[in-house]
Amino acid sequence: MWRRYQKPVVERIIESLRSGRVVLLDSPTGSGKTLMVLYSTLKYGFDEGLRIVVCVRTRSQMNAYLREIKRWFKGVKPVFLVSKKDACPIYAGRSGVESIDIDCRRCPLRDQVSVERVLEAFSKSDDVLLAVLELNSSTPPICTYGSLRELVGEADVVVASYPYVFDPSVREPTIGDILPDSILVVDEAHNIDRLPDMYERRITRGVIEQALIQARNRLSDPLRKRVVEVISLVREKVIEVIEGAESEGYEEVELELNLSNEDLELLSDASSEIAYRIALEYVVEANWVKRLYDFLYHLGLPGFKAYRFVERGYKFLAVKPVEPAILTSVLGIPRRLVLMSGTLPDREYVMSVWGIGGEVDYIDVEEEYGPVFPNSRRLWVIVWDVTSKWEHRGEEMWSRYARLVENAYKLSRKNVLVIATSYAEAKNIARYVSRVPLFLEERNTVHAEVVEFARKEKGVILAVASGKLSEGVEFVDEEGHSLVDVVVVAGVPFPQPDDYTRERTRRLAERLGVSYYEALMRQAAIIVRQAVGRSIRRDGDSLIAILGDSRYRNPKWMKLLRIKLSELVYSTVDLLEKTVRTRLSL
Repeated sequence: MWRRYQKPVVERIIESLRSGRVVLLDSPTGSGKTLMVLYSTLKYGFDEGLRIVVCVRTRSQMNAYLREIKRWFKGVKPVFLVSKKDACPIYAGRSGVESIDIDCRRCPLRDQVSVERVLEAFSKSDDVLLAVLELNSSTPPICTYGSLRELVGEADVVVASYPYVFDPSVREPTIGDILPDSILVVDEAHNIDRLPDMYERRITRGVIEQALIQARNRLSDPLRKRVVEVISLVREKVIEVIEGAESEGYEEVELELNLSNEDLELLSDASSEIAYRIALEYVVEANWVKRLYDFLYHLGLPGFKAYRFVERGYKFLAVKPVEPAILTSVLGIPRRLVLMSGTLPDREYVMSVWGIGGEVDYIDVEEEYGPVFPNSRRLWVIVWDVTSKWEHRGEEMWSRYARLVENAYKLSRKNVLVIATSYAEAKNIARYVSRVPLFLEERNTVHAEVVEFARKEKGVILAVASGKLSEGVEFVDEEGHSLVDVVVVAGVPFPQPDDYTRERTRRLAERLGVSYYEALMRQAAIIVRQAVGRSIRRDGDSLIAILGDSRYRNPKWMKLLRIKLSELVYSTVDLLEKTVRTRLSL
């Protein structure tokens, strides 16, 4: 059952849990992290009477836990918590309604709960969402969301998405009671850096206008009169700020609303009243007052700031925390903690930036136990005659990057994954790529489309840093081998320069005691490591990782990307094929 390194890692995790240490596990994709952590936490948890709570970023990660539990842990009872919107038989699949709009308190299905039917659905499926959708349409009807919540009290393993852990408004009514007596596992923990993006609350001019209309139509006096006054005041102060947005980057703004606690409580009461009226009528209607209240509530929290920006032609106002440590205090609640990833930042970063305290055991599987895939091959190539620096961007550089992509394609036996620094840069490079099958990531790209492309033919997948395809997508064949054997990072994927990024990076530099530029490098390195991790998934897979930017010659990148000198060569765009083939033939 166990691979060479797995049993020692499992035993070490168990010993660390017994000693009260926080476990930090850095182990490559395909190494069996899920199995190792499930086995060790269940063994320790059963001995100590602790529940296992697993926090995941995507539904595909939920499916991995469902499959592993069914295969290896017979008798273990799991539950999988998805969003209320997906688990509501009345609203699931309806556009324009989000989880925040749904109020369950007076729903006619609220008491129709069946733990047995949920367990049966999970036992028959390898896909969590499909099982939930089947429950939503089953007869007699049940409240799927309520049934999942009921099962939390009985389950041995609770697998939930990030909001169930990091968002207090979602956590407290669902897993808040069990978290103190649990072992919390945060999967793909590098995403903790992105918590501020996941947690931001947005409004538009339309949200405010709709909230005003909804208050007038859905409320009765005297509540209606008072709520309309408050929303009108907000409208007067905020509309002009939103309309001033001109850039896709976040621009910090000061909002002087001077709302009292009484005003916020008034909006909260109004949103509950509106939710009740919507539920009675079985209509599909967003609760605009509730969305506005949620924005205003978070605006008043310490550590949160307001920003305006433009996205797809629409102007937004967002409130978000400035750094992830504002949200990670919850990690001190569970009895034991495990953070795991294939690209986990180093110990100093985790403790300083994420605010993880106490004794820790950092387990770097490949560094301490040898290669996870010993028969695989990895080669890093730094191509130094291209760069994504702002002053060099233009037709000539995009053409040169396209030539790099085409030369990389000649080295591939499978598919080439290209990571551009932005959607705009991806489109510009794509204009010059010819003579090769190309899949260009768009903002609305569906995962299934690109996986189908990768399985059908050898080609180039042109993706975007921190987009949908640079991490979390399984490019594998039926046997689990990678369908990507060349990764090109077209430039350095620094975060977009705007007010939020500058503040975030400044604080990151202060916490780490490094320069501003090195703090930027730390953020970009995680993105590069995630992209490169798409390629080696099983023993025998190979990878050529091409870093296309002169700035990668800075020696600090070798440490950040964990590049071994014996696996590194330098090249130009035009000499790439010759350089790589010569090196591989040695």
